[in-house]
Amino acid sequence: MNYEQILEKIKDIPSNVLDDDTRIHLKYLSNLPGNPLILDFGTGWGKLVISIALACPQAEIYTFDPGTPYQDYEPKVRKNLMSHLGKDLHFQINDSYKHIWDRPLDVLSIDASHSYEDTKHEVEKYYPYVKSGGLILMHDYVIERVDVKKAVDEYMASHPEYEILESAGYTTVIKKL
Repeated sequence: MNYEQILEKIKDIPSNVLDDDTRIHLKYLSNLPGNPLILDFGTGWGKLVISIALACPQAEIYTFDPGTPYQDYEPKVRKNLMSHLGKDLHFQINDSYKHIWDRPLDVLSIDASHSYEDTKHEVEKYYPYVKSGGLILMHDYVIERVDVKKAVDEYMASHPEYEILESAGYTTVIKKL
């Protein structure tokens, strides 16, 4: 699926995901070899993870969100996933504190609460699961009014195995060396 087709497919989903976020998903994910394993948290209404899934249809994707404060959240998200992808991507109502993960990742996508404390927790807990050569899609790193950048920069200062490759839209791509 090309860029314009993905944009057309996701245009009806409410979100702050920008067209440039989709462009960066396509650029970095479309040519991943094999069946990469992607973990996404902060599902929201599904626009970002659907963009990722359309850019990398060969991937196995797990996505989760605490589902608060939305009303009738779970059925609406499952409907979005099914209508746009034909599958639910292992969607779960869960948060990053309670979620248990133990598999190496090709790609980690984080677009959760954006607080310093939560981002710090997510980065410390999940970055180590990314394989060498794997990617992290850090959403909202470039937004000044949230503390995502502070938490990520603090972690990366003592972990030189991570390198920022590029930012576009609200997505920053980080590679684990």
